[in-house]
Amino acid sequence: MKRLPCWILLLLCAVIASPALQADTAPTRTLTFSNQCPYDVWLTAVGSNASNIPCSPSTTNAQGNCPSGNICYDKNANTNYCVAGTTKSTTFPISSTSDINLTPSGCASGNQVTDTGSPLWGQCTCNSASDCASGQVCSTVEKGIQQCYWGYDLPQGGKLAADTGTARTLQLKVKANSTDSGAVVSSGKFFVKLACDENGTCLSDNSKGAPASLVEFTFQNDNDWYDVSYINGVNAPMAMYPVTSTGNDYESSDPYRCQAAGGGSEIYGDINTFQTQNGLTPNKELEKFVCTNDYDTTLGTSKVGFNFVSQVRGKATSCTKNSECGTGQVCGLTLQNVTGNQTATQCGQRLGYWTYAQLCGANSSYRNDGLGIRCDQTADLAYALCKNQAGLSDTGPGRSCFNANTTSSGQTCCGYEAWAAADGTAQPLGPGDAAVQGVVTTTWSSAILPKLLPIKQGCYLAYSFQYDDPYSTFTCASKSGLNSVDYHVDLCPGGASAGINPPTQGACVPKVPNGYQAANFTAAPPSGITLKIQRCDASGTKCTQTLSPTPPSSPIYTAKKGSWTYLFTATNGANVTQSCKFEIPEKGCIQRLDVSGNCKTWQVATDGAWQNRAVQIPNF
Repeated sequence: MKRLPCWILLLLCAVIASPALQADTAPTRTLTFSNQCPYDVWLTAVGSNASNIPCSPSTTNAQGNCPSGNICYDKNANTNYCVAGTTKSTTFPISSTSDINLTPSGCASGNQVTDTGSPLWGQCTCNSASDCASGQVCSTVEKGIQQCYWGYDLPQGGKLAADTGTARTLQLKVKANSTDSGAVVSSGKFFVKLACDENGTCLSDNSKGAPASLVEFTFQNDNDWYDVSYINGVNAPMAMYPVTSTGNDYESSDPYRCQAAGGGSEIYGDINTFQTQNGLTPNKELEKFVCTNDYDTTLGTSKVGFNFVSQVRGKATSCTKNSECGTGQVCGLTLQNVTGNQTATQCGQRLGYWTYAQLCGANSSYRNDGLGIRCDQTADLAYALCKNQAGLSDTGPGRSCFNANTTSSGQTCCGYEAWAAADGTAQPLGPGDAAVQGVVTTTWSSAILPKLLPIKQGCYLAYSFQYDDPYSTFTCASKSGLNSVDYHVDLCPGGASAGINPPTQGACVPKVPNGYQAANFTAAPPSGITLKIQRCDASGTKCTQTLSPTPPSSPIYTAKKGSWTYLFTATNGANVTQSCKFEIPEKGCIQRLDVSGNCKTWQVATDGAWQNRAVQIPNF
């Protein structure tokens, strides 16, 4: 079965306008997320663009593999997508906009991007969610252009509490909007954030440049594609795999069929046992390649800079090895180190692991000769990201060594490396996959590969770079009828935390002031947390007057008439600092507790509209 590259997984979608909607008879899919980590995790959902339909350029016809009424536009070697239109050209593939006559009536909104200078030329636009299929939202892509996206609203805000003996779970249900056999049900990804406070500010947040683990999927009525990706680093081991069922279309000849992306020996053992017990022949070719998530071992002692650690307040403790750091800490690089072009490693709590791609993603000019990282060099940056860069004549970074449509013998490409287990056993390719013979991989193999190995060796069944498709993409479907396979997504499967140890909330005892007066506000900082309070001007921008609390019950300040803005800065025992600003009403008090009596958030307990309003001092 042909495997799709990672970028197609993020873009694949159904045509919005054409399928007859029969959602009442289409199956509903369920994603069950389970946190088996000893720390809290937050999941963020990112939907895929449902207006960008990838296609395979054909040398014999204009349509390629596009739906009826669409033309495959071969924009360049790396960008091909379907557009509603017709063509009179007899030369294929179609690579010129002048050879395609757009037909806006093929779009649900009746509108297309007509600007030939736009990277979205020919794609359908939307005016509102009514122009999108069920489960999709109309969002702004760039100024003046809106397109349909799959949207997800995770229960519990995506938070999964730490596993304290019973894994914490949440579910997401996705219903197909069409009974067409080839229709796409949903496409997107989920990435992990760690050490988040009540304001939603996280110490480990990919949107800020930090490393992040993610799962990607495209659910179709005929076949699913899914994977775990560590291209952007690791901040929690992950596994995605189908719920075992005799209705799953297992294929004994395909090691990547209905198996566990990012899975360890425990999950693979369970799947194989199920198959054996039900008269199915399991494929065991991946047994030597299951994930250990033991990056301490694969990194060794010379690559501690690939540890992603938390920032500490004050003067950081410099280090060159983990043994030089205190209990619960390791030696590594903070996000601030990388964005500030610093190379010296320091002690902190481990929040995950950097990759070459994510170091360059956080700072495209970052250079660290000790780690062999040279994002400031155009060729290295291009191959680290597998993406062509302005001013670089070599087009190899944008080509996969496994894609014969874009790469030929003698050409450069991003990859190729045949992964092998410790005993030399080669990891099997997916059915039909083969590297293009005679390609030139010198730059990638010498500059990038050595930095990928620690991540790949810790988890062979997850993406380690952008074109790692033949070893990391999994598929599954139902044996008959419309595809109805459900999936598990495990965080730290089997409790494999990979040595990640994010800062946790400090211990405290709830202090609820009794008989408080309107003019007084009191607070008791949690044990191990130092509190600094400043009063700000009316704009909330200039905070100069410092008010030092004397816990546990003395007034920390006396309210003046009217409301003031205050800046609270909290520091825990590991010198990790977070802060927030808020207004204090004329009446009320401050307390630290939640409805269960646990110390969780600072709250303003007062009357009127302010009653029980969260002040949201961060949790550590």
